Amino acid sequence: MEEQNAEENKSNAAEEKPSVEEVKEAEDIKEAEEVKGPDSARSNKKIIFLGLCLIGAVVGIWLIVHFLFPKMAEVEWFSNRMIAWYIAVGVIGGGVGACFMLRKTLRTRLRVQKAIRED
Repeated sequence: MEEQNAEENKSNAAEEKPSVEEVKEAEDIKEAEEVKGPDSARSNKKIIFLGLCLIGAVVGIWLIVHFLFPKMAEVEWFSNRMIAWYIAVGVIGGGVGACFMLRKTLRTRLRVQKAIRED
């Protein structure tokens, strides 16, 4: 009799389904593992690449200014030509900054639109 009860308990335990909380915890763990996977390594490489691009751009601008304006002391920093340069550099810098700030927002929006279209 005791052997049958022990066998029934084992079979009942095997048939019991996990609770909703246990399933959610397991899914959260899987999602966390996926986030730490190759995507994070790829994003780190992108950050390094973009940082190097930024440094390269600064060096490039410095070289342009250095070689285009041979005598820095004689340059009229508030002339119309220089103000045009300031505006151009500011517009480019603002565009790059906006891209960095809105990058994740736009990707999320496009992903949601794609999911809606597929449904």
